Amino acid sequence: MPDNNHITHILNDHQLSPAELMHRLFPVVYNELRRIARNQLKQAWDSRTLCTTSLVNEVWLKLAQGSHSRITNRAHFFAIAAKAMRQIIINYAEQQQALKRGGAWQQVTFDEILLHSDHHWDTLLSVNSALEAITQIDRRLAELVEMRFFAGMTEGEIAKVQGLSERTVRRNWLKAKALISKALNIEGRG
Repeated sequence: MPDNNHITHILNDHQLSPAELMHRLFPVVYNELRRIARNQLKQAWDSRTLCTTSLVNEVWLKLAQGSHSRITNRAHFFAIAAKAMRQIIINYAEQQQALKRGGAWQQVTFDEILLHSDHHWDTLLSVNSALEAITQIDRRLAELVEMRFFAGMTEGEIAKVQGLSERTVRRNWLKAKALISKALNIEGRG
């Protein structure tokens, strides 16, 4: 992961214009954003048109359009990046669901139907709805879910980003899973 102090220093350099800030920040965080995107896309998302580079570029464009004055440190930056990644993946999932329902007809073989199940999109959209409900209860738990589920970060990485111990992250993850399970009406597992 990139150096905490270097990212925070760039973010807190108030002499930089927003364009200069993004120009200096991009090479420092790019590899980490690619790693997060790669992990996320590896988790069985149908990524025939959404690849690691595309996802990172979409996240970067989304971040570049936002307000940089509110990002204060590395932890805050990666939390916002994880949220942007989630929004992009959810938009992609919604588009895939619309296409599945006849938005763009195309001829496919039976084998292609078996290989590209839409079950994961349904799951993703359900988790997103549950996450929106959790955000109303506890924003920090919602950010943890975004980083773990949508950005594919480990407990150790989340602990560094949130400035917590791994044990606290583990406890918070159990709370978050319980809230997700309740929102989805399922028994918590894993």
